[in-house]
Amino acid sequence: MPKEDGIPVISSTPTGIARTFPITHKRTSPPPPPHPTMVRFFVGLAALASVAFADITFNCIGYPSKTGGAFGVSISGAITKLATNETTFPVWSGVVPGTTSAVQYSYVELDATGAAVKTEAFARKLNQTTDTSTDNEFFDRPITYHEIVRLPYTYLATYPSKSKAFKEDQIATIHLTAPAATIQAMNAAPETEADVKVTFRFINAKTIYTQNNITLKTSGKSSKEFAKQSYKFKFDTDYNQTFFSRPNLKLRSMSTEPTYLREKLYIDMLNSVGVPTQQVNMHEFAWALFCPVLSIFITDALHRCNVYNRDHMFVCSSTTSRTVCS
Repeated sequence: MPKEDGIPVISSTPTGIARTFPITHKRTSPPPPPHPTMVRFFVGLAALASVAFADITFNCIGYPSKTGGAFGVSISGAITKLATNETTFPVWSGVVPGTTSAVQYSYVELDATGAAVKTEAFARKLNQTTDTSTDNEFFDRPITYHEIVRLPYTYLATYPSKSKAFKEDQIATIHLTAPAATIQAMNAAPETEADVKVTFRFINAKTIYTQNNITLKTSGKSSKEFAKQSYKFKFDTDYNQTFFSRPNLKLRSMSTEPTYLREKLYIDMLNSVGVPTQQVNMHEFAWALFCPVLSIFITDALHRCNVYNRDHMFVCSSTTSRTVCS
């Protein structure tokens, strides 16, 4: 086939004779490089697009050390006061508008005048850059989630079902509100097993769960001899009371087991060989004794200490409607 300029081109003529036509190429010089100012402009746009601006809600779990105190969130030294109410306490929340997804922040305890009392010594950041709300994060506790390596399952137990209350990678907070006199009387004479009606609030990283008029009493036998009592909650299913589909909940004081490992370990071992058991997890426990005269929440010595103090840490256990292990 004839070629012109090295490239064959075929065309049909009226007589059916094929002819070739050359293709010409226009030679052009390469374009000039972009101006440095334009390069910086586009790089800046790309960086801006990678950072999302949003109205982010911050959530801090905390107990002020003084009457009238509160909590806030500090971003680049600017403090925004957080708020709470009777339906969310001790969770303090607030929105900081125009915050970027790359924000670093710390929570601050405030006094009654709004002045800083204590600031966390570490910086926090959002779990995901797409988040518009933080988890419920305990004040001055740097770790909200910690993965615990589970024992391998030889046989899989199918009963009881898992509950939202037992997140093994976090320590939840249980907060009770009740008249001070009735709680003090119950703890002073635990052997009587007197019932007390309380407002029950369960808080973990994602959940604030409240139930009213829950029955509380001390639990155990020989453990009643210790200053730190164990407790049992009863949820009346006839009145739609429930703790994530469970009618009972126990807080075991573990007064004779300072490591807090025994209960969790033996339950995990039973589960690993297919034996159905109660569920257990570590929970933090606080009283909010309501004083009708002052109409304020008073947190007793149970929470006037470092959050890792064992005096208010409990192993929490529950079963479904059938008792499978006690």
